Amino acid sequence: MKLVSILGVFLLVFASGCDPATGVIRTVKIPKVPSNQTVESALRDVPEAKNSEHEILRGADTWSTRDGMLTLELRKARNEEGILELRYLHFGSSTLGELDGPRRLMDEVYASLRRQAPDLPPPTEVTEKLIRVRTK
Repeated sequence: MKLVSILGVFLLVFASGCDPATGVIRTVKIPKVPSNQTVESALRDVPEAKNSEHEILRGADTWSTRDGMLTLELRKARNEEGILELRYLHFGSSTLGELDGPRRLMDEVYASLRRQAPDLPPPTEVTEKLIRVRTK
């Protein structure tokens, strides 16, 4: 019965014309996952991110700014290695110009994290994926 309910909700949302997600995701493999205290200290140093909330979602430590501008997720892989993901997603579509603010915030947060955890890879190793972003 649960499966039928879930499928019904999915079909209603899909049929109602909701736009898929759009935004930007940045990902980097990290040699050592920083502690939660290190991440929280780095976020406090960035004015737009200092009021973030911490949760554990799907086994990963996740911080989200209260305005929804940015989500930072740390997933532990093996040993002390992990993956750091910064993302800004919303429904609809975006232009590259509309993502200037979130991308700048991602730059600031990663720079602050690197000051707190200098063993993080340089920004050149961070990959960026734009999702449904219009050029005009």
